[in-house]
Parts: sequence; C-alpha cells; structure tokens
Amino acid sequence: MPNSHQKVQDLSKLAATGSTSRVINLNEISKRHGDKAGYRNAPLFQNTRLNEALIVKHTLRPHERELVLDNRVVVTKVIIPISRDNLRLGGYSFFCEQQNKQEALELVFSRNDAPENVERDLDVLNEISRMPSFAPYLLRERLRAFGVEADRVYFDISDSDLALIEKFVSTEIAQLVERAYDFKSIDSANISRKLAKIVLSNEDSEKLNPVRDALKLGNENYEQGMFGWKGILYYKWQYKNILRTAATLLTRMQDVKFVGTSTSDTRYLQHKLRHIITESKQRLSRTASHIERYNKSFQDFTLNNNVESFRGMILNAPDIFKVIGEDLSTVQHICSLWGFQQPRSKPNQIEAEDAFAILNEFSIALGEEL
Repeated sequence: MPNSHQKVQDLSKLAATGSTSRVINLNEISKRHGDKAGYRNAPLFQNTRLNEALIVKHTLRPHERELVLDNRVVVTKVIIPISRDNLRLGGYSFFCEQQNKQEALELVFSRNDAPENVERDLDVLNEISRMPSFAPYLLRERLRAFGVEADRVYFDISDSDLALIEKFVSTEIAQLVERAYDFKSIDSANISRKLAKIVLSNEDSEKLNPVRDALKLGNENYEQGMFGWKGILYYKWQYKNILRTAATLLTRMQDVKFVGTSTSDTRYLQHKLRHIITESKQRLSRTASHIERYNKSFQDFTLNNNVESFRGMILNAPDIFKVIGEDLSTVQHICSLWGFQQPRSKPNQIEAEDAFAILNEFSIALGEEL
C-alpha cells in the first residue's frame, strides 16, 4: 500500500502558474501579501505551514487509488513545501479524502498548536475539499457561509472582476426583477444592479423578499437556494471568460510543432494532442448544455410562471456544480499550463521531452490512464 503521505518533487513549475480553479497557491500568496495586515489578521489557516501550502485538485494515478475509500477520481491534494523559499526542493503531500491521514497531519501540526485552531483548520480544509473546483468567488462565498472570513488576498478577486460579475448578474436577473416587483420602468436596470450586489453578498436583506416570495423559498431553504443560484450565475460568467481564452489556446495547441522527435513519436504526440483538444471541447460543450438547461428553466419561470422548475434547478444546483466545476477547472488547468509552457512571445514549438511531460499531465487531468 502507498505511504499515507508522499514526497513531491520540484514544485516550482506547479507554483509558477499561480492560483487557478485547480490550484490554491498559498505559498505565493504568503510571499506577496505576508506583510499586509489583512493577511495576518484574517488568515485562511491558523497553522503557518498549512497557510503556505499548495492545495491542488488532483486526478488520482492508478497506484494512488487504494488510498481513497470511494471510487472518486479527483481529490484534494495538500502539498507542504520543504522550503518556503526554494520550491525546487519539493515537499510532502497528502489527500484530504485519504484513509487514516493522521501520520500525514503530523507533518503539519505540532504540539504547540492550540487544539481549537487545529480543529478549525481541519474543518476549513474539509470544507475546501468539498468544492469541485477552487473558483475563487464561490470558494470565498462557501467559506463565508461556513463562518470563515479570510482576507480577500486568498481569493484573488479584483475589484474590476467583482464589478464585472455584478454587471453580468444584474443583466441576468433583470427579467426576474420585473416579474417579482411587478413593474417595468426606466429604473428597473438600476434596481437590478442594486439587487445584484445583494444577491452576490451574504446579506439577508428585506429588499429580496419579493424575490424570495416569487421563488417560493422558505427560511429553511433560502440560503441553499440563493447560494445555488449565485453559483450558477458565477459559472455562467466564468464559462464565457474561459471559452474566450480556450478558443485561442486550443487553436495554438493544435498548430504546435514538435521538435527533436522521431516520425513515430511525432505521430503519437499529434494523436494525443488532438484527443486532448477534443476532450477539452467536449467538456466546454457539456458545460454549455447545463447552462442552456438553466436558461430554459429561468425563461419558463419568468415568462410562463413555472416556479417549480426553476426552484428545483437552484435547489439542486450543487449537483450541477460538481460537473461544471470539474469540467471548467480541467479546461482552465490545461489552458493555464499550456499558456505557461508555450507563451505567445515564443515560437509555437515544443521539445520532445517537454511535450511528453505536459501531454501526460493533461491526460491525467482528464482522468485517463497513461
């Protein structure tokens, strides 16, 4: 059986891509923001080693699968660097979902850690592991709902991104505003913008009572429904952004030239690359299908007064999150790594050794056997 924790080699390439929907790079965040009051006063984790770790959505290799009890393919991997400043030395890792991880946790916590801080950090780690991806906005909102108000530097959500999300959501909910508040006027756009800010916050505002009533959400499922709705809207916004980036990068991937390969290796790599591009496009297409089902449900509610269909959609949104989150984070991971490996400033060609390494990484991310 594999060890309950594993030694990880050079972390510098993983860390160089920064935080994405698949990686929380707390090591880089500590270097950039460690001297700021917000970082010190509202940490994500109380334990310093954990607060400088790399947390990764990781597709299990065949030899790792017996570490996890169920049949899941993607797990949450925590990597503790040996050296905060020299990631080439590697680190030690464990999976949040693995059996008997006590030995691995001893690499993180010490006797000097207060029991209440250890319990709190483990609760936060488990909550993070339940998320299908590390989409920063949803991760922040999930932790806030859980009672954890970590500083915004941990989620890397810029003011400009928040403004764009609010603008997108205000446009999306305009029809609902007109229906729930039973009016149409030149002020409806302004009211939509104001309500978008409330919807995107955790605020339980009386201004949302008409929306709550229109959706027939009682107190017991209001929070779940609003988070579900918020999540779908966020993923719609993220999908549009990823689709734009992916279209450019997947085209560039398709046209790459392999350098220093034999004829047979070139054929193999070209076949593997075409397969990866096809699989990435299929994941984007699957996301589009989920979003289209949401759109139809929303239209049926606003135009035909079919409340139950839309209400059921947002209450069951966590099941949709799992598929959309994993699909989008996988495509974003592939695009981020390819963009780092093959920046537009360099010729669109790749050496054989690098090609085999990165395409194998993409296959693993897609959950495929090597």
